[in-house]
Amino acid sequence: MPELILSRLLRKKLVRSRLPGKPDFVYPRAKLAVFVHGCWWHCCPVCNISLPRTNASYWTQKLERNVERDTLNKVELNSLGWKVLEVWEHEVRNSPKATALRITRAVLRR
Repeated sequence: MPELILSRLLRKKLVRSRLPGKPDFVYPRAKLAVFVHGCWWHCCPVCNISLPRTNASYWTQKLERNVERDTLNKVELNSLGWKVLEVWEHEVRNSPKATALRITRAVLRR
């Protein structure tokens, strides 16, 4: 799981947050919420993963709703004064250290 890889690299535990969308990592002082999105489940714009052929209408609706929910959570967090950082599964898979560094830099910028 990409979240666990980042957890190890960041030396930070995954959280059970009450914030909208339940971010994977929360940095309260920086008011930064980090979501690690699975490329398939959140319709990664880079990976362009195809839908299953079976029950395609169900999966189309399901995945579109996931993307819609992600957007709503981001808007709600922003309205509460939080910054949101979205990290994609393929980023963690391709370069875990660079992704962890990106998160660390975002925390330090706030």
